[in-house]
Amino acid sequence: MKKICVFLAAFFLIAGSMSVFAEGQQEGSSSGAQKTIVLKYNDFNSSGIGLTDMTKGMLDEVETLTEGRVKITSYFNASLIKYPETFQGICNGVADISYYMIGGTPGVHQLNDVFSLPFLGFKDTEQALKVWTKMLDDYPELQAENEKYNVRALAIHPMLGYHLHMTDKICRTPAEMKGEKILAEGNNAFMFSDMGASAMNMGPQDWYTSLQRNVVNGHFTHFVVPMEFKTDELLKYHTMFGDGGAGYGSIVYLVNLDSWSKISPKDQEIITEVFRKINEEAVKLDIELQEKALAKLEADGGHTIVKLTPEEIELWKKAAQPTIDNWISKTEAAGLPGQKIYDAITTLAAE
Repeated sequence: MKKICVFLAAFFLIAGSMSVFAEGQQEGSSSGAQKTIVLKYNDFNSSGIGLTDMTKGMLDEVETLTEGRVKITSYFNASLIKYPETFQGICNGVADISYYMIGGTPGVHQLNDVFSLPFLGFKDTEQALKVWTKMLDDYPELQAENEKYNVRALAIHPMLGYHLHMTDKICRTPAEMKGEKILAEGNNAFMFSDMGASAMNMGPQDWYTSLQRNVVNGHFTHFVVPMEFKTDELLKYHTMFGDGGAGYGSIVYLVNLDSWSKISPKDQEIITEVFRKINEEAVKLDIELQEKALAKLEADGGHTIVKLTPEEIELWKKAAQPTIDNWISKTEAAGLPGQKIYDAITTLAAE
């Protein structure tokens, strides 16, 4: 009797494992039917906003473009992987592809953090997109840093230029940041810390309540974010750093290398092209939404928007320089070409 129980337990364990594998990796039941590789896409953005609606629509096209060989199932609102665990989840294959903000997991990226450095000199987001795509294609050191964690970047794009949004006051100079509590990530967090502020990194699901409860009283981000996540109900004071902003958030679409290796080169090319198209459409959408967001704030009447003078912006650039210098020194100390990569991206920005 004991041997029968052991046998049955082993049988059901194996059968269950095969069922889970078949469900998670392939579709198609008949022996002669073409099998579909099913990929799970993770995204911490809320479902129903412009970006996620556009992304889902384009990802749904993968099945058509690959003639049924690959299908992508979308999971938004951090429903598959919680925001703080995004990078670990994509590395471990909880998701096959994931939307990820560089700097979201401190200490993971060093060289790729160049994209989140403040005041790189871009005039607008469209220019930054072209440069960032070129950097990813032309400097294999950037992909090598991803691949050591079992992932690679399918595409990378900047968010809109960042400005400072506060709940209680306008800040025109870096000195006024002392003691403030700011939502910021990556090198932006280091920049505000150098100014004497407390910089905190948290997922979108926590933004509104944290601002409402005064856990934080400011957000360093682009104008679309307060509108899309309703935090413009709390963030009433806005400091603008010129048309290009003071920096950019860095969005990268990461794919798990184990999952990627199971896809044919032809379909890898199709999927990469889809994500690069999402990049372009995301930037276009952001630009349209920013115009809408600014118009909404102006029409609301309860917001104060201040555009800094070139002289005032120079004060912020000077205050941000230690963050840039520290990044270069730390990157070089790790044996990575920090100065080379920084010089390349700022040279391209100047062109």
